Formats: sequence, C-alpha cells, structure tokens
Amino acid sequence: MAKFKLIRHPISETSDAVKGHLMVCLPKFGWVFICNTLENKQYLIPEGKYPVSTTFSPKFKRNLPLLSNVKNRSGIRVHRGTKPEHSRGCILVNDRLYEDIVMDFISDDSASEMEVTQSCESNVFHHYGKERQES
Repeated sequence: MAKFKLIRHPISETSDAVKGHLMVCLPKFGWVFICNTLENKQYLIPEGKYPVSTTFSPKFKRNLPLLSNVKNRSGIRVHRGTKPEHSRGCILVNDRLYEDIVMDFISDDSASEMEVTQSCESNVFHHYGKERQES
C-alpha cells in the first residue's frame, strides 16, 4: 500500500493559490518529497485521508491518480497545472513526470491512501535521499 501525504502551506488571504508538498512514505527513508503542489483556494477538498487509485480520465485522455470518498465531490485527481484556475479541487503538479511518479507508487492490486493536512509530525523529510528542512 502506497501512502501519500499532501502538506499544505499556510493559506494566504490575498491569493487564490494554495501551495504544498506532495510526499510518499518509503520503507527505508520514511516520508520522501516528490514535488510541490498547487490548489485553488475556492475549491479545496477537506483535510482527511482518501483512498487513491489510478483510473482513466476522459478529460485528460490518460490514466491519472484519482482520490475517492471526498465528501460531496467526485473526479478529484492529481494532474498537471501551473495556475489555481487549472483546478476545481484537483491537486496540481507542474509536470507530467510527477503525475507518472505518483502513478508508479500506486499498485492496482493494493489500496493506496493520501492524507491531506496542514501540518506534519516532523519538519525533516527526505528529498531524493538527502535530508531537507521543511520551510
């Protein structure tokens, strides 16, 4: 089972963009940074834990990660985007490579999960094998 964590930065009063870090838990390293994220403040999904799988997106015409059991919402995906207006609740990554990295960790035969949170238990995490302080 792949475990992901989206850690949102503090939400700004003056911007529609909510930035964050997307991380995956690896057995040998613990929480490892994958990439920065962007969300639209007007459409944020609630904090919580959500099952995540890979399914075909008719809109993007390719397989993409999909979060399930989001209250009163459907179609919440991890996909490319560089501006908050590219999202109506989805978690944006700035490159197709990051979509593919997330999909690589999701196995079709096991349940995967993403936790969406404003905080982290520890402010130290690994980034490609190197420790890094969270800012």
